[in-house]
Amino acid sequence: MVIDEFVDMWQHYKNPNDYSRHFNAHWQEDLESMLLRDRNHPSIVMWSIGNEIPAASGQEIQETAAHLVEYVHKFDTSRPITQGVPSFLVQGGWAKSEPYFSNLDICGYNYLSHKYESDHQAYPERIMYASESYPRDSYQYWKAVENYPWVIGDFVWTAMDYIGEVAVGHSEYVTELSKRLGLQDRDGLPEGTVPEQLFDLMNSMMPNKWPLYQSGCGDIDIIGHKKPQGMYRDVIWGMSPIEMVVHEPIPDGKLEEITAWGWPREFESWTWRGQEGKPMQVRVFSAAPRIRLLLNGNVIDEKPQGEALITMFEVPYAEGALVAQALDDSGTVLAQKELRTHGIPAKIEVLASTNALKADRNDLAFLDIRLLDQDGNLTVADDRLFEISIEGPGQLAATGNANPLGMADVNQEALHTYQGQAQAIIRPYTEHGTVTVTVKSENLPAAILNLEVR
Repeated sequence: MVIDEFVDMWQHYKNPNDYSRHFNAHWQEDLESMLLRDRNHPSIVMWSIGNEIPAASGQEIQETAAHLVEYVHKFDTSRPITQGVPSFLVQGGWAKSEPYFSNLDICGYNYLSHKYESDHQAYPERIMYASESYPRDSYQYWKAVENYPWVIGDFVWTAMDYIGEVAVGHSEYVTELSKRLGLQDRDGLPEGTVPEQLFDLMNSMMPNKWPLYQSGCGDIDIIGHKKPQGMYRDVIWGMSPIEMVVHEPIPDGKLEEITAWGWPREFESWTWRGQEGKPMQVRVFSAAPRIRLLLNGNVIDEKPQGEALITMFEVPYAEGALVAQALDDSGTVLAQKELRTHGIPAKIEVLASTNALKADRNDLAFLDIRLLDQDGNLTVADDRLFEISIEGPGQLAATGNANPLGMADVNQEALHTYQGQAQAIIRPYTEHGTVTVTVKSENLPAAILNLEVR
């Protein structure tokens, strides 16, 4: 289900070169273009006229929104209209937020699940949803959907990692946790504040985080693989009975500081060479009444379901098989998840999204490149440099991996795996034939894949 959104600024800028320069002159033709392009797509369930819109007053927001809503209705009256509203941009604070919602059919709350109950008391006819939400609070957001009939859903910030807003979802090890208040936690702007002042201040204080280059806040990494927060959400939504992750060792004397959109540095891995005998933090996500943990067939511990469907264990590391079991009240195993220590890389596997391409420059094949040990396990803790070569009627359109520090591997013929994986994208030419993709790495047999261009 898609919310199709117009723009995220109107008359006032977030960046001096953004769409606000063109809004007054071009919003009608641009909005019309979007509506005519998209209105026959059945996946679209709402039109959004904006997200986190800066404005000089609630009255300005109200008047502009009214014009936008009226214009949308000229082209489509079959879908409700919404907008994503945060607290930090509301002039005069949240108590004066009503003009921001008055023209909307469904009200988007950015990071404001704690306002659902009080706002329902004040506006009992208002329909709400989380138009953006934090990954680590996904259980609380979803419980609100289950418990409050007037809250219809949770749209996540964000589904997939992206380039830009660098390290908004990030963690680092520090000696002392900071007490900074995030923008989304602030209750509005003092009335009369020119909103550009806020964004000018933000931009002037933006530190350079190079070589980080990704947002890091996605449920899915930048090459399409589910991250721990996505696995957690699968459990919350009832799409998976059990998932398990292991936190990397935290340096002595350090604490982990996690950004508002961040997630702990944990991985779906039981390969931690050099940590033998040292305690590892294991988290199991499951809605089962009890959770049992076994290492190499021996029971480590059994606990009742933890808070927010997260059950924590501490396990001395030893190579082998770590198994988490979801149990019912009688002790019957409902489901289990295994993490197994992998060996050294023994082969390269290349999986294609398709083996048949159209002879059309608009077609693509996505290749997952994986390092496997001799038993076929993904070797997440032993990354290697590899080279890709292409023969035939096609070209290497893009390459990369999910490493947030991996900009040096982007769009290179020679690049590294990250946690055992990388991606290549093949674009065909317009003639028919066979594209042969060869992937090589030192001391490993080459992997060869043929793609037919028809």
